[in-house]
Amino acid sequence: MCTIDDIDAEVNTVPDITGTTTDDGTIEEVQVTIQRDSDDDYWDGDSWEEDEEWLDAEAEDGTFNEDEEDWEVASADMPDYGDMGDDETYEVEVTAKSLDDESNWSDETTETFIWDTEDPKTGIDAIDDTVDELDEITGTAEDDEPSVAGVKVRIKDTDTDKYWDGNSWESSSTWVDADADDGTFNESEEDWEYTSVPDWEDAVEYELEAKAVDKAGNEDATPAEESFTFEQKFVLEDVDWIDTDNSDTVNEGDKLVFEFSKPVDTDTLDSCSEVNDKLNTSAEGTKDYGTDCTVSWSSDGTKLTVTLGEGETLTGTETVNPRSTVKDEDGNSDVTPGTGPEIAPDAEEAEEWEFAGLAWWVWLIIGAAVLILIILLIYLMTRPKGPAAEEEQEFGEFEEGEEEF
Repeated sequence: MCTIDDIDAEVNTVPDITGTTTDDGTIEEVQVTIQRDSDDDYWDGDSWEEDEEWLDAEAEDGTFNEDEEDWEVASADMPDYGDMGDDETYEVEVTAKSLDDESNWSDETTETFIWDTEDPKTGIDAIDDTVDELDEITGTAEDDEPSVAGVKVRIKDTDTDKYWDGNSWESSSTWVDADADDGTFNESEEDWEYTSVPDWEDAVEYELEAKAVDKAGNEDATPAEESFTFEQKFVLEDVDWIDTDNSDTVNEGDKLVFEFSKPVDTDTLDSCSEVNDKLNTSAEGTKDYGTDCTVSWSSDGTKLTVTLGEGETLTGTETVNPRSTVKDEDGNSDVTPGTGPEIAPDAEEAEEWEFAGLAWWVWLIIGAAVLILIILLIYLMTRPKGPAAEEEQEFGEFEEGEEEF
C-alpha cells in the first residue's frame, strides 16, 4: 500500500509531495506522476510532455530496503506550476513496487490540487463620515476559484494608535476574524460581518481595514478601507424635579435638573430667557420656568439646574424637548426624539431642609443668636450691682458682737 500525504486543495507555493508505502516484502521503488488538467500533459522532470511520465521518488532515509518506507519527490524534480497561470488543476499519482514473491506494483493513490497565486478581493460596506451608532461592520469578499476561506478585520483608534483584538485595545497591530453571513466561508463570493465591535468613544476617529483570505492562503494585498468619527447622540436624557419646599407641587423656588448625554455649549442656555425659549415644554405660555428663574451648570457641562421663578406655569406632568438651537460642545444640535423626557411627577428630596421658606442653616444661625442673648440676659440679671453691693460686702466683714468706732 502506498499513500500520499495530504496536499491542500488550493496552493500558492510548490507543495511537498511525500508519503509512506508499506508491503509484506521489501520496498524496491516508488514512482510518481504529475499531470495537469488543462492539456493532460505529464511532467518528466524537465518539461511537460504528452506521454505519461513516471518520476522516481526517493527514500527519506536514502535507500529503499525495508517493508515500510517514507518517500519524497526531490524539489529539483518539481515543475513550475505557475507557467500555465492561476486556477490550473494538477493531479498527483503514486505507486510502489515491492520485492515480494510477485514483485508487483501497488494500487495507485491520487491527490489533486489547484495552483492559485491570485489575491482575493475585499469590500467594506460604506460608513458615513460621522455616525452615532455602529453595531456591526459588513462587506463582501470574492475569489475566482474555488472559494473564499475567511475575512480579517483591523480596527484602529486614531486617538491612541491602538488596535481592537476583539476584547480590548492593544498597541500591536491586530486582525480579528469576521464571520460569513451564511455561517460558512465556502463560496467564491461571500458576504461577511463583524459584530464584536468595541464601545466606540465619543468624538474619536476610527480606521477600518478588511482583507479576504482564500483557500490557498492568498491575502488581499490591498485591503478595503473605511474611516469614521463616532459622535454620541446629543439628547436630553432626563429631568429631575427637586421639591425644595416639600409642597408636593411644582412652584416658584423648586429646582429642575436637566441631564444631557454630552457636555453642552452652555452659551446656548445661559439665561432664564434662553431656558424659557429653548427648553421647550408642553406647558402653556412662553414663561414656563418663570420670569426671573436662575440657571447654573455642573462643572462637566452635562447638568443644568434651573430654579423656578415668579410666574412659572409648570405642573409636573410636562414633557421637555429642547430646540435644535441647543448644541453640544462640538456644535451638534440636540436631537431628543419624540416629546422628550417628562418632568418627574415624583420629586427628589430637596437639597436642603427648609421651614417657612428659610434654609436650615439660616435657622441654625438664628437659634445660636437667641441662645447667646439668653445667656447674656441671665448673666446681667444675676451679677452683683455697683456701690450697694460693695457696702453689703464690707458690712458682712464684721462678726457678731463687734462694734465699729
